[in-house]
Amino acid sequence: MQHQVLHKVVRTVMVACALSMGLAPRYAWGTPISEEAFTDSLLLGEWKHHPERLDSLASLLGDDGITLTCERIQRIRSEIAFECMVGGNSDYLTELVATEDPCMPRSGGFAYCMASIHFNRNNYPEAALQYQRTLSLLEAGHYLAVNAQFNLAASLHHMGKNDAAIELLKELVLPDSKWSDHVSLQSVTFRNVIKINAAGMMVSNLQHHDALDILSEVDRESLNPYWRTLGDCNRYMAFKGAGQFEQADSLWLANIQFIPFNDLPEGVLRKTMDSVLATNQKDYLDGMRSAMASGRLSVENLPPHWYAALLASNLTEEQFEQNWELLRTNTEEKRQELQASLAYSVNPMNGDSLNDIQMHLDRASERIANWQWIALMMLIISAGIALIWWSKVRLKQRTINAAMAQVESESNPFKTERLAEQPMHVSLNDIRSLHEAIIKGSRIGEALRVVRKLEILQDEHEKEQQDMAFDAIPGIDSLTPLELTVLRLAARSIPTKEMAIQLALSVGHINNARSSIRSKLEIPSTERLSTWLHMAMLQ
Repeated sequence: MQHQVLHKVVRTVMVACALSMGLAPRYAWGTPISEEAFTDSLLLGEWKHHPERLDSLASLLGDDGITLTCERIQRIRSEIAFECMVGGNSDYLTELVATEDPCMPRSGGFAYCMASIHFNRNNYPEAALQYQRTLSLLEAGHYLAVNAQFNLAASLHHMGKNDAAIELLKELVLPDSKWSDHVSLQSVTFRNVIKINAAGMMVSNLQHHDALDILSEVDRESLNPYWRTLGDCNRYMAFKGAGQFEQADSLWLANIQFIPFNDLPEGVLRKTMDSVLATNQKDYLDGMRSAMASGRLSVENLPPHWYAALLASNLTEEQFEQNWELLRTNTEEKRQELQASLAYSVNPMNGDSLNDIQMHLDRASERIANWQWIALMMLIISAGIALIWWSKVRLKQRTINAAMAQVESESNPFKTERLAEQPMHVSLNDIRSLHEAIIKGSRIGEALRVVRKLEILQDEHEKEQQDMAFDAIPGIDSLTPLELTVLRLAARSIPTKEMAIQLALSVGHINNARSSIRSKLEIPSTERLSTWLHMAMLQ
């Protein structure tokens, strides 16, 4: 809201300045006159806007065939700047600015025009710089100085620098400031305008009590309707922000509810809806419905929950009453909470307590942040150690797998037969390989080969012992090779299914072989085959 108002104020002040000061009558180029005086002649003369002259003035600067003195270039630029300012035209800005140009006008009036052009383009940082330059070039009593300070405050406000903007406006209306004797500030209306704008910035800056103090100095009756409306709205917002809801509601009842919706500054209608509830003004809602129906009020200007709860066309009377009471209760609770919070914060002792709590919270937050960094570093270190360990384990596993594959390839039937032709034995080097594999974790492949060699030796030893024992069993020569193989596996207590898998036969084939063995060796059906074999080999 305040942004739009300030923009309108600045435009009003600039145009009023131009209207009252005007464009000088056409001049003779040869007339000796200073740059400052020439700019003043534009601003203080009988004003008339000549937009058609901008093209011809700009063409003079760009025509290489025309030789112009530096003084004439300065005056052309000053007139272009003035025409652009009063006409709101910024298309000729490039003709006004030149880096390190000795013919650039150095007067405060030219800087003021340039600042106003940038302000109209919403280029507030550059506008602020130019207004500051204007103030540095002009004396405090110059007719443009107050406007420059006022517009500088507006530029800073648009940039979000509310504290600096407020100080500039307060400085204009202080009774003992350097501006107190300025002719522009002798106008009560202009002083009130400055105070209203300063109050609006204070409300935006949450300085509600300061806003109420400066608004108490405003003579409301001396204002025109526009500024009276803006002053009332600023005062209402300050009352609400300060928790003075009774005063806010009284102001709403007395003045604000009678302001046409279109004249209310942006956002104020949203803020006044709780006063509608608090003062039980249901008729105001009927006016809002009529305004929406005629297009004078847009639903977008209202909070969605207000519209849905109180203004939607599909609400029944019963629903409206229920929503009205619920919202009234909720509004009252929120107001009480805000008043309690404001009352607590006003107490200096409470303020000290809050500062202590905030200080402890800040310290706790700092400690937590430090611990979070430590935990993060520990996590990174742990992850690095885990990655190194995992890499070593994986490398070791790959080594073992490669050694196992090599050993398995060496223990195929052809290798076994070759080893059988050459008697196998465990050497001292084999024992050393096992020792280093167990103690140091090295020479794993060689150790696995030794283990495989021991397994083969053990299998051969068991087979020799088993064959010697089998030779003593009556009827063993009558068994077929398959039956003899099944008998050996049974002696090792290998189940029938596993036999079938090892021999690549069906379970039925194995059972038939077992039955044939029992029949040929006369083994009773009541005894387990493995048990009978062990007893027979012991005998």
